This record gives sequence, structure tokens and C-alpha cells, in this order.
Amino acid sequence: MQWAYAKAGITIPRVTDQQILAGTPVDRKHLLPGDLVFFKDSSGYVHHVGMSLGGDKFINAPQTGEDVKIDSLKEPYFAQQFAGGRRFDEAVSGHSGHGNDARVLDAVQPDQVQPGKVLTTTFGGVTEHVRVGALPHVADGYDVTQLHGLVEFDHKPVAGWIAPILQYAREHGWKGSLNEGYRSDRQQAGIYRSGMRPAALPVSMGGGGSNHSGQDYPAGAVDVSDAQQLSNILSRSKYRGLLVWAGAKDPPHFSHPHNGSY
Repeated sequence: MQWAYAKAGITIPRVTDQQILAGTPVDRKHLLPGDLVFFKDSSGYVHHVGMSLGGDKFINAPQTGEDVKIDSLKEPYFAQQFAGGRRFDEAVSGHSGHGNDARVLDAVQPDQVQPGKVLTTTFGGVTEHVRVGALPHVADGYDVTQLHGLVEFDHKPVAGWIAPILQYAREHGWKGSLNEGYRSDRQQAGIYRSGMRPAALPVSMGGGGSNHSGQDYPAGAVDVSDAQQLSNILSRSKYRGLLVWAGAKDPPHFSHPHNGSY
């Protein structure tokens, strides 16, 4: 955590039991992205620290060498050991005039997509078992294009950077659902051989591949219902230009318009 704050130009103590004595105390219901959250054992010793994503979600690196992941203060273990929060940066609280810009959170740039669950998909007669992570919670100002890997959205695999955009749209009135997200190049080949169009020529057949086969920005694509409504919401949002409707060319399709492939 000291390294993350240093990247944002903020100096904090090095060890956890000193960090909790510094900064401004913050109770659980007022936590904002970038605040530090502390945990103590039954003796009162503060043994662990995480970084809040706002609300009950926080970035947690359990031990040196383990993957960073997203946990919740609602989980019984963390709820029982929660020792309070600390705020070290006015910008986090919105006093800088930029709102919750999560300056420290951006310095961490966590890969919030931690593979865990396996989903089974079948396209073009080809079945794949795809490992995905949970839908990431991202703070205001977080650059979703930094998210890598696949996550679960509407019980389907989708590129991690796209999922928070769909969630944002849903929270702002989109009534549709995800029909299709990620599919492998083998599945794309099956679709192409079936004669379905539009369908990009897969890499395995000498083509450029489909955006649907991508996991990391700018690759990645989704097919949805209520596409017009989704397009209207995104066109007025902070995600304008990132995830764009194909329109008449492919009515349910959204992707980043970087190469025109579907």
C-alpha cells in the first residue's frame, strides 16, 4: 500500500500497525475508493490492510506472492476483524473538485479479473469450458481498459473491460440482456463454416479473427438485446466511444470500433 500511495505522490507509514495510527479515521459506511481498510486479530493486533473500492468492496492481497482479488467487508471473516478505515488523500474524498477520482486506486491498477468459475459455451457446434472471474466493481474514474481476462455477466463469459460498461448501462436504465459475449477462435471457425454472416474469418483459417474472441481491450465484443437503448445510454456516458453499436451492419453487436471485424 505504501508503494501505491507513493505512486500517487502521497507518503504514508510503511507497516500496517503504523498506517492505522496515521491519516483520517473513516467508518465503514463512509468508505470511498482509495481509503485503506484495516483488520485486527482477537488480541487487537492490526495484521492486515486492504484498499477500499467504495462501500464494502476492497482490494485484497492476502499474502506476498498471492493474486490480488476483490473481497467484501460483508464476509463474516472480514466483518469480524474490521478495525476501521483511514483516509490519506483529500482527492479521494472529492475535496479536490474532481469528485471520486480514485487517484491512489489508479496507481495500483489492479487486475480485478481473478479467474475462478467455469462456464460452458457452445457456438458453431463447438463446446468450450471457459474460466471466468466475478464481475469487477470499479471506482469512479477507473480506466476499465486496464482490466484483463474474462468475467461472468448474465451467466456468460465476456471481456473484463466490457462488463463494467454493461453494468453501468443497466444501472442507468438499460433493460436488455447479454445474448453472447466471448467465443473462442475454434467456435468462430465453426460459425464461419456454417455460413452464418456477418462472421469474421477466424485466425485458424487465415483471417484476422473475431472481436468476440478477444479478452483484452480493444478486442472483445458482445451481442445484446435492446441494442438501441444501450447505444443511447452509452452515447451520453463517460464510456462514449469505447463500446459502440454496429447498427444495421449487425443489429445486436457492440465492440470497440478499432478494426471493423465481427
